[in-house]
Amino acid sequence: EKVKPSGKDRWMALCPAHNDRNPSLSVTALPDKILVSCQSGCHINAVLAALKIEMSDLFFDSRKGKASAPQGPKEIVATYDYLDENGNLLHQTVRFEPKEFRQRRPGKDGNWIWDLKGIKPVIYQLPRVKEAIDKGETICLPEGEKDADNMVSHLGLVATTSPMGAGKWRQGYAQMLRGAKEVVVIADNDPPGQRHAQAIAASLLAVQVPTKLIEMPSADIKDISDWISAGLTADQLKEIIGGLPPYEPPPAPADTSDLPVIITTGRFLKDKTKDTIAAV
Repeated sequence: EKVKPSGKDRWMALCPAHNDRNPSLSVTALPDKILVSCQSGCHINAVLAALKIEMSDLFFDSRKGKASAPQGPKEIVATYDYLDENGNLLHQTVRFEPKEFRQRRPGKDGNWIWDLKGIKPVIYQLPRVKEAIDKGETICLPEGEKDADNMVSHLGLVATTSPMGAGKWRQGYAQMLRGAKEVVVIADNDPPGQRHAQAIAASLLAVQVPTKLIEMPSADIKDISDWISAGLTADQLKEIIGGLPPYEPPPAPADTSDLPVIITTGRFLKDKTKDTIAAV
C-alpha cells in the first residue's frame, strides 16, 4: 500500500509485516534480483511471508531473462501453538495452502520471526502433557498437529506430537515425556512415517518411558485422522492399546563381518570340493 517512487527502479511502500503508517519498505529492482528491506527492522522472512512470496521469487532466472515463476499466493489455513510448561507461546507451526509448513516465533511489537533460532523447541500441547503425566494418563503421539488435535477433539484422548514432521524428532522431546505412565506412538502408513515412529519409540525407551506402537490397520488408511474418519472410536482404540505388547525394537541385522568369504573357480559344486575346502 501507498507505493511511491523514491528513485530510479526504487519504491517505498507500507511494510506488511508490521503496523506501518509511514512507508518503510524499500523495494529496489536490480538486473539480477529485487532487493526488499524494511527500514523499521522487520526480518526479511516476515516481510516475504506477509507478501506471500518466496525468497526465490526475488531472483531473476538468467537463462530466461526473467524472474522465476512465482509459486502463487499461499494462504495460511492453520496455526499450531507450541507452549512452554507455563502456557507461554514459544513457537508456532504454520500451515499454508498449497500445502507447506513453516515455523515461526514471536518477535517484538507483535511481529513474527520466521525461524526457530535461539529457542529450544518443545512438543505440542506441553502443559496438557505434563498434566497427563501427573495424573497417570496414557499419552498418544501421532505424526503431525492435525492428527493430535483430531485425537483430542474426536476421541477425547491426550495427544502430542513434535514439530516439523517425520525425521525431525529430538532426544530432548523424549525427556519431556519422562515419568509418563505410557506413551502410544502412532505410525503413519508410509515408510518415512514408520521409520519416524520406530525412532520415537526407541528414543522413549532410552529414557525408560513405557511405550507401545500402533500401525494403521489397512493400506487405504494413511494416518490416525483417516482412521477416525473411517469410524474409529475412543473405546475401540483403547481396546487396541490395551491388547498391545510393550514396544520392542526390531532385531539388528546379523553381523557377518567375521564370516569367511569362500571363493571358488565357478565349476559345478561336485567339481570344486578341493577348491572349497582349500578356501575354508
